[in-house]
Amino acid sequence: MRLIVSLCLLISTIFLPGCNEHLRASECATFSKIEFEQETKDWLGGLEWPETAYGDFNEVRSHNTKWEQRCS
Repeated sequence: MRLIVSLCLLISTIFLPGCNEHLRASECATFSKIEFEQETKDWLGGLEWPETAYGDFNEVRSHNTKWEQRCS
């Protein structure tokens, strides 16, 4: 029984990194970095933002950070 458990752990250790890379590649194919046009950035810069907008833009920033770490 110990031999079977040891073999299972060894196989998992060998093959999981490869599966992770495959999953990462498919994940990167399904979404991309969110970027605003310069005109939109200028327009947004001139607005007084409601409090909820900060949360929305923080989600975009978080998304882009994850994308950069995994996909670029």
